[in-house]
Amino acid sequence: MREDFIETDFQVGAYYGVHVISMGIHHNRGKTIIINYPGRNETADGRGEEYIEIANSVRERCNVAFVRASNPSSESCDYRSMVKQNLRQIIEYVTSNSDDICGAAMPDIYLTGVSAGASAIAAIACEYPQVKKILLVRFSDEAGGEDVLSGLSLFAGESYTAPWLNDEEVIRAFCGDKGTRL
Repeated sequence: MREDFIETDFQVGAYYGVHVISMGIHHNRGKTIIINYPGRNETADGRGEEYIEIANSVRERCNVAFVRASNPSSESCDYRSMVKQNLRQIIEYVTSNSDDICGAAMPDIYLTGVSAGASAIAAIACEYPQVKKILLVRFSDEAGGEDVLSGLSLFAGESYTAPWLNDEEVIRAFCGDKGTRL
C-alpha cells in the first residue's frame, strides 16, 4: 500500500557526476533497518512493485524498518565504482537518519541485494561495523570480482545467499529461520 511508506529522492555525486537515487522508507520502531539494493537500473519499487510488497511483509513480520533504494547507472562513468559509491551514500543517508527511520541512533543494518546490488554489498559491507547481516541474491561481479571476494573475506557478520528475492527468503535469513549461509 502506498500510504505505508515515504518516498524520497536524494542527489549523490562524486567524480562521475551528480544523479538521483530514489528510496522508499518503511518506518518501524524496531532496532534494525534492512536496506534493499537491487540490480543495475532497477527502481526502488521493483518490477510490479515486488520490493514494496517484500518491504511491507518483512517490516510487519520481523519488526524492522525497511529501506528500498534504486540502482541507477550512467554511460558517462565507471559502473564498478558507481555501484559501490552509491551504496555507501545510501548507507550513510540511512544511518544519519536512523532516528527518524527506526527510532534508534545506532541500529543494526542488514543489507539485501540482487545481481549488481548484491555485488556491491559483498564488496563494501565490511566497511560498516553496524552491518550485521547480508543476503546476496544472484550476485554478479559488476562491483569488481576482486573487490567482491576481498569484501566477503573481510565481512565479520552473517552472510546468506538465496536463489531469488522474496519476503520468505528475507525473513528466513534475517528474522529467525536461517537461510543458506555462505
